[in-house]
Amino acid sequence: MEELDDIILLTTPEVAAKLNVSERTVKRLIQRGELPIIKIGRNIRVSKADLFKYVNQKRRYNLECVESASSSKGESLCDSINVEASTALPTKQVENRLDVLLKPMTNK
Repeated sequence: MEELDDIILLTTPEVAAKLNVSERTVKRLIQRGELPIIKIGRNIRVSKADLFKYVNQKRRYNLECVESASSSKGESLCDSINVEASTALPTKQVENRLDVLLKPMTNK
């Protein structure tokens, strides 16, 4: 029998298991056109590539929390770089910001 890593097409139950959702949820995703399928006769399959693409499209980052970090004394502000904002900066400015971030912290 083939290893699961060698399989390129997944059944609905396999997709549900990988996403940790019910088969019904997977069928709804297919019906809404959110998850592309391959039909082989009456059998419905989802390619691994399409499943990875779907998962990556659903990825969300909480950019509003980037500027704060937890500490034992509660939440405190820390210096960080917002990736989206940094891409508009000249390379030298980004390098300078990274140098500042990489300096060892001193106790205040």
